[in-house]
Amino acid sequence: MKNIVLFFLLPTLLYSQEITKLDKQLRKGSYNKCIKKALRYAKWNKKNKQVYYFLSAAHFRLISENNTIRKNLFELNKSFKYLSVYYSYVEKRTLLTQDLENSLDSISQILGSNIVNQKLSIRLLERLNKSYRNFFDTNILEYQMYINKQNEIADSIALENFETQNQEEISLFGEYVPKRIDRTILLRKAKNLQGVRYKRAGETPDGFDCSGFVMYVFKKMGVTIPHNAHKISCLGEEIDISEAKTGDLLCFGTSSRIYHIGIYFNENGKDGVIHCVSGGVKSDQDKQWEYWKPKI
Repeated sequence: MKNIVLFFLLPTLLYSQEITKLDKQLRKGSYNKCIKKALRYAKWNKKNKQVYYFLSAAHFRLISENNTIRKNLFELNKSFKYLSVYYSYVEKRTLLTQDLENSLDSISQILGSNIVNQKLSIRLLERLNKSYRNFFDTNILEYQMYINKQNEIADSIALENFETQNQEEISLFGEYVPKRIDRTILLRKAKNLQGVRYKRAGETPDGFDCSGFVMYVFKKMGVTIPHNAHKISCLGEEIDISEAKTGDLLCFGTSSRIYHIGIYFNENGKDGVIHCVSGGVKSDQDKQWEYWKPKI
């Protein structure tokens, strides 16, 4: 009878002790041991989902011990995978998971930059972006810049074909001619979306956030931009508000961080911004424009 009682008590005892043991291994720097223990605990006690945080954290810490991009990419993908599993079981994010999430963001940007600077295979950048996008629902900046560059080359070829009518050979290395956009059509497409509700991370007419709305409108015009207000602000050319034309982008926030973005327009001689705020997609002119203008 005692053996039967002990048999049923064992999982309960492990449940109360395993987190302490995993934390100890993580703090000691025994990352591979932490991973092995966490995988074993995950089999023994499937109700304890905290082990997935330790799996993610341990794989992330192993990045500092590697000296090749491919190995670091493997560990990074594992870290993204296990943190995603952890988030699928918990309702609230803790300071620990937020720190890990921020670290994953930062190391992804650094790794992407290293892949580009070392002129490694674009497939490595694609693999990195796939994991990053699955987690953050947006492209990594280096990959987005690569996509933009491909679009620039394609636009340049199409424009030169149109203008020269194939009279001379196209050079991919000539001066880039920006994609021509009908600003009136862009504004009409944006205004047609007025009333669409606000949805965090939304990027379809089912619901938008501010950058998701801008990304969707420009995608309809054949231009790819990231789903992130600050990253969008790092692209393009900065101009003075007095030079703005309908269809230009307005970035709101500080010099170090952009937190909101919208589309500028001038209608009936009045300036305005069409954007997605907490109440959904709307056009702001007159008094509302005077509220937003100082925040640009």
